[in-house]
Amino acid sequence: LAKDFIPVIEKEIAPLYEGKEITSFREMADLVDKAISPSTGKIYHTAIRYGVTQACLDAVAKSQSKLMAQVVAKGWTKRRKD
Repeated sequence: LAKDFIPVIEKEIAPLYEGKEITSFREMADLVDKAISPSTGKIYHTAIRYGVTQACLDAVAKSQSKLMAQVVAKGWTKRRKD
């Protein structure tokens, strides 16, 4: 899988994030979760979406000096109140 997916990540997904500010986990994850691959016309494979969203979670956590679990918990609490 990796040999097939790395070029997709480099060519199609990395540009979605380049130059963007680190915002909320949900906002950053949505960039890949809701994206359609221009090469296939479909959503990205689950493994790609999972890996990229985990990288997003890590980036948000580090930018806020929090644990990844704290970022998720904050997002979950906010979502339940909505």
